[in-house]
Amino acid sequence: MREFRLAVLTAVSALALAVIGALVDPGGGALACPDWPLCQGEALPALTGRVLVEHGHRLAALAVAALTAALAVAVWRRRTEAGLRRLALGAVALVAAQAAIGAASVLLGLPDVARVGHLVTAMAFFAVVVHLAMRLRPAAPAAPARA
Repeated sequence: MREFRLAVLTAVSALALAVIGALVDPGGGALACPDWPLCQGEALPALTGRVLVEHGHRLAALAVAALTAALAVAVWRRRTEAGLRRLALGAVALVAAQAAIGAASVLLGLPDVARVGHLVTAMAFFAVVVHLAMRLRPAAPAAPARA
């Protein structure tokens, strides 16, 4: 049950992260932090304007990565099904790839291929986490027998 709740929290957080990410580019905030992993040379710059959205996206991504790692650890400790374990590891691999593509996108000046790759990886990650949550969903309690 604990893994299911963690998977749902991770999926909801990933959805929120995608929404924040969608706000980064339309507002021109994608290069408000032209360096990575720092922003304008600072770990925590003044969170105003475009920097708030861009660096906020990075901080939310860090939280999603931590939730994903915690989910993978929980699945590996509590579940023995190979399919669940592969999904958990897949989620970790995708969130790591997502971070790497996001960093490359910023460091390379936002080439279209990196931006599209970042979006595609985000969708794949979200799908894997939602699928994992569905697989971890507890079975419905049996209906009481009628006399």
